[in-house]
Amino acid sequence: MQGFSTNSSPGKITESTDLYVADAGPKGRGVFAGRAFRKGEIIEKCPIIPWEHEELYRLAGHLLERYVFLWDKRKKSLAVVLGFGSLYNHSSLPNCSYSRQIKNQLIVFRARRPIAQNEELTIHYGPSAESFHEKT
Repeated sequence: MQGFSTNSSPGKITESTDLYVADAGPKGRGVFAGRAFRKGEIIEKCPIIPWEHEELYRLAGHLLERYVFLWDKRKKSLAVVLGFGSLYNHSSLPNCSYSRQIKNQLIVFRARRPIAQNEELTIHYGPSAESFHEKT
């Protein structure tokens, strides 16, 4: 991902060459494609901040609770994803998938299909999602 532009467009909260955050209607903010992506192309590599599962109880009822990811199933740990990662909205028909690189503490987002410029980028949240297959 390249640096942020100083000339942001109306309605865009953040902007870069490849991705930007903007209003996604009733879902709140969302991540959008600043350019077209090919199927299988890496969209973003995001570092994570790991959290022990017990920490989730401290987040109960807190806004941040909505932004953590299941991280390492063996340790039952969670993660806050940096970059734009924690702002991808859910879809039952997502256009992106993600894989966890446990050892590198990264989540990698990829295009599941061709994605048009200005299209919202979505993932499937939930333990049954194919996107939960981890890469160690």
